[in-house]
Amino acid sequence: MTSEDSVVHHLLVVDDDLRLRTLLQRYLVKNGYWCSCARDGQHAIQLLDVMQFDLAIVDVMMPRMDGFDLTVHIRKTDDLPIIVLTARTELDDHLTGFAAGADDYMKKPYEPQELVARIEAILRRTKKDELHKETATIQLGKLEFDAYRGLLRSSDGESVHLTGLELRLLRRLALTPNVAVSRDEFTNQLGDSDEPILDRAVDIRVSRLRQKLEINPRRPRFLLTIRNEGYMLVPE
Repeated sequence: MTSEDSVVHHLLVVDDDLRLRTLLQRYLVKNGYWCSCARDGQHAIQLLDVMQFDLAIVDVMMPRMDGFDLTVHIRKTDDLPIIVLTARTELDDHLTGFAAGADDYMKKPYEPQELVARIEAILRRTKKDELHKETATIQLGKLEFDAYRGLLRSSDGESVHLTGLELRLLRRLALTPNVAVSRDEFTNQLGDSDEPILDRAVDIRVSRLRQKLEINPRRPRFLLTIRNEGYMLVPE
């Protein structure tokens, strides 16, 4: 864990290279972070619309929307800390990154340990934790779900184990309680990760998640199926 108060920070990695972003995601998770990945700038914008992040790590060289353009787009509406990664070495590129709104700039290849050190330094300066703690918890009967920390606990404090995909599904539903989320949306927004999510796989994972949330999974109270629309979380 990297934070002094044990908050699990949520990082966004944006890179069109599947191998590189997967390796980085695994490294960051091993260092105590919750990490989501986007395959390009447009995918990153989709994730930013529905999820809350503490910091973004953005590669420069991407098709259609490069890292500089994505940084400019984010800066129009958000003060999210951004670290730009690039193989470019020219000074002008460094200056372009900072002018776009980046908080830090690292050249490829880089040492992962140094990247983590820079992430920690930036996060210490942002101090957004209290807002997350106050807004991320929902009640599901005798269970309490802390979406920011990724913890599902019973009223006596006992933790309920969630797989990685179950946690991502529950977090997505918790972002918009009482609003149905379609299978297509789950697939498009959450499918680019170490555990791919496919169309029918959503139904299977939701069924397993119900086993953990509901007193009677056959007659769910909190995780509902909305005909022709998708799934909806109904907290108390």
